[in-house]
Amino acid sequence: MKNLFLMLKCAAMAAAIASVILLALFPIVSDDLFLYLQTGKIMQETGTVPKSFGFTFTLPDYEMEMMGEWLSCVFFHVVHDAFCWDGLILFKTALVALFAVAALMILRLNGRYPPGAAVLIAAGAYAAADRFIERSSLFSDVLFCLLLVLLLALSRSLKRHSRRCFLYIPVFFCLFLLWGNVHTGYWPALAAIFCFFAGDLLEGVIDRLRQGRAAGITFFAALKSEISRLWIWIACGAGSFAACFLNPYFHETVFFPFKIKQDAEELSAFYGEYMPTFSVQNFRVAWQLQTFLAIVAVFVFLAVIRWRRKPIKEVLTAGLLVYSSTLFVRFLAFASLGVTLLCVHLLSMKPRHQPSSRDAAGWRGGLAYTAIATELLACLIFAMTLGAGGYKSISGTRKPGLGLDRNLQPVAAADFIEKHDLQSIRFFNQHEAGAYLVWRFDGAMKVFFHGWVTDNDFYFNEYFAANKSPAEFNRIVEKYDIEAFLLTRPPPIDPKMLPPLYLSLYVDFSGGQPNFSGPGSSAWRLVWWDNRYMLYLKDIPRFASIIRSEWYKYADPAMTHFYFQGLRDERARTLAEKERAQVAFRGLVLPPVWENR
Repeated sequence: MKNLFLMLKCAAMAAAIASVILLALFPIVSDDLFLYLQTGKIMQETGTVPKSFGFTFTLPDYEMEMMGEWLSCVFFHVVHDAFCWDGLILFKTALVALFAVAALMILRLNGRYPPGAAVLIAAGAYAAADRFIERSSLFSDVLFCLLLVLLLALSRSLKRHSRRCFLYIPVFFCLFLLWGNVHTGYWPALAAIFCFFAGDLLEGVIDRLRQGRAAGITFFAALKSEISRLWIWIACGAGSFAACFLNPYFHETVFFPFKIKQDAEELSAFYGEYMPTFSVQNFRVAWQLQTFLAIVAVFVFLAVIRWRRKPIKEVLTAGLLVYSSTLFVRFLAFASLGVTLLCVHLLSMKPRHQPSSRDAAGWRGGLAYTAIATELLACLIFAMTLGAGGYKSISGTRKPGLGLDRNLQPVAAADFIEKHDLQSIRFFNQHEAGAYLVWRFDGAMKVFFHGWVTDNDFYFNEYFAANKSPAEFNRIVEKYDIEAFLLTRPPPIDPKMLPPLYLSLYVDFSGGQPNFSGPGSSAWRLVWWDNRYMLYLKDIPRFASIIRSEWYKYADPAMTHFYFQGLRDERARTLAEKERAQVAFRGLVLPPVWENR
């Protein structure tokens, strides 16, 4: 029976780890990855980190604010150079799997594998899954998990008065030396070290006051004694902070997270990840958010039932994580993984009062078998669901797979640009497409905007202005001499409900006043579209041959009513355009109103 119980626990844990892997094993969706790759390539060729990007024609000397994360660019570039897209996905999955490894290390540290731990691991990974993408922030999320293991191990060693505690100092130093060069998210980690120091200090002072009550030990005497005993925490914290300075661009990036906090309200307008976590818009990730709140509730419950073990440092650290999670939705992953590991720690703590052998063999033993069997079933169902249908995220449904997600990246649009040699013209692109175009054409194609531009004035007065009105649209076109537009394909809605940016592409300005009419009345021609992007060219002699062969006059997914007008006026051409679009992009999804027409 004992072997059966062990097998059930191992099977449940294996299913939980499989769930963690499946949550991370999906085709590449991150657009920032391409900027990491391009920056890494430049570093390899020049031996230095570029301080400014020449990737945009609108801001040619824009200073880069990501220099402190130079090592992330190196890692991503080296992996991609050696193993291409599949290697990057497996590399990212291995990083995410370190969360499960950290949980197993905590269980081993406490010497118990209680029922519930596997479910917690799977739930924590699911709550954080929206950020399991190829970005430098993933390093911070994973390194924080490893840091928690080190903090718990050091706290345990100090309680046992181990003579090897000093060995943790170089370990912390090396961890933060890596952390300080891959991502700027080390500030919460430094705060977590302080939380553990404060928790152990308070716990030690309370114990000394209780033990020395008869001897008349004062609070300050107990405090002084504990600080001298816990000097290792101070040394580890100081060494970790010093390691963060060993970044060649520390002085330029150290306060970047605080700048983000200061500019959060403006940034949230165009970067969804900077929206407050509990805003109405984040109902898109409601399941992940609700799972995180459930994990927090479990932590509170475990902290209450373990109150005799004085989980002060765990409560302080969890408070730090929960507070961080309320700032921006991007911190939800970091907080979910951290609170989950703290839950696993509290759950696996040995209770002060062990049940008797009779109880353990009786109803308690039966309850444990039922619990572990239920846990195994839940983890198996979850893993099989992920394997069969994937899960929903902000970027859409993610299913297990490898390679580049051609439905999210402008791969086919870039093929069209390359085919017709359009790299040298000035595109107005939405920021989702900018990074890929920069990487695809090795920086030779200058874009209007990309995801690493955080200039609020430029965003609101130039980039976003094109979406305000036809007049502003025309101003941007003339100011920057725009010759093409690469936009995301809008949802199948009434054309009158489209954003002004799209409507402006169908407005005739030749008469002095904006005039919206039928197909071909404006200065722009739709020459490419797929499930994600639409490409428009300006109707000028330079592009006459391309427009003649590629123009979708009637089969326009933004102006769906053009299709029905085409069926009436030029039926053969309209059907030929629809067929050409389907041939050009395999798996093309047509507007629902066109079906069977």
